[in-house]
Amino acid sequence: MKFQLLILMLLILVSCTNIKKICFKNNICIDAEVKDSPEEREQGLMYRKTLEENKGMLFVFEEPDEYGFWMKNMNFPIDIIWLNEDKRIIHIEKDLAPCKSESCEVYYPDNDSLYVIEVVANFTEKNHINKGDLIYFKLS
Repeated sequence: MKFQLLILMLLILVSCTNIKKICFKNNICIDAEVKDSPEEREQGLMYRKTLEENKGMLFVFEEPDEYGFWMKNMNFPIDIIWLNEDKRIIHIEKDLAPCKSESCEVYYPDNDSLYVIEVVANFTEKNHINKGDLIYFKLS
């Protein structure tokens, strides 16, 4: 019985690792859902009704590249933050409006990124988050 309980606790711990705390300068932190498979990354925040101010989504890729994001099937505006492999911000798109048409603009970073963070619109402006800032992640 103790062994089964231990296995259950380990499974719960492993399942919780898909949430990371992302911290910006000035100790501004959010809880972010981690999307690291192609299927999860493709779905992203599409069709969700809202995103709380202290929440976000972290997209993790296998290798650095110029990953594009669009606002198709979104229900609210967001900021998108691209990070390089050192977790330094290389590009920010602010207050992107949802796209309801069939052909939506795709937003790209200026350089290769390994991580992308989506947060509520105006989060970067409100918290003075800028290109060049260093970000860190920790398990929550």
